Amino acid sequence: MIHCGSSIDNPIKYYRSSNIEIQSSVRYISDGSYVSTSVYKPDCAQSATSTWKIWQTGESDCNPKKPHADNTLPTNEYTAITSLQYKPFQLAFNEYKIMLEVKNAQVGKSSINFSYCYIKIADLPLVAVIDGSNERKIYRKHGLYLSASRSHDPNQPANNQSHIFVTWTCVSSNDPEGVSEVCKPKKLTRKNFYSLY
Repeated sequence: MIHCGSSIDNPIKYYRSSNIEIQSSVRYISDGSYVSTSVYKPDCAQSATSTWKIWQTGESDCNPKKPHADNTLPTNEYTAITSLQYKPFQLAFNEYKIMLEVKNAQVGKSSINFSYCYIKIADLPLVAVIDGSNERKIYRKHGLYLSASRSHDPNQPANNQSHIFVTWTCVSSNDPEGVSEVCKPKKLTRKNFYSLY
């Protein structure tokens, strides 16, 4: 399989914001006696079915992998598709074992084969952004207003950021010990302005 790790210890890493597509590279071969005489058989392909099965192999990125057998109920199962596709944010943080099962059921004969691969859904760090430049000069009478509205969690969709809060603090040259109320930490939402005056 393509875009998928070959062993449980070496999974391909994806982020939740990624489009994921795992492609199959199935070839249907007749005459198993000699490799040199084996040929691709399109009629085999017409009578074959592909089934994808997916299991979670880890509780999370930091927990040990969970042992399981192929007869354990998979997390997801799909039939009659040539590639496995997931949209951004569709999979949870975890490690996954993927099995592609190919069955060929022609009249008088049948065959079955399997292939396995592994992926890991990893997280990205939160993104903190202070709008405007890193340095600015202001007049004291005007005060200072700062915004962190572009700060976000890249592991969640743009319309699902209500869990993000910003804690503002500062250090004043007139108050290096930080005892002044002005620079005490303030917990606000992304949309609230932080003001100093």
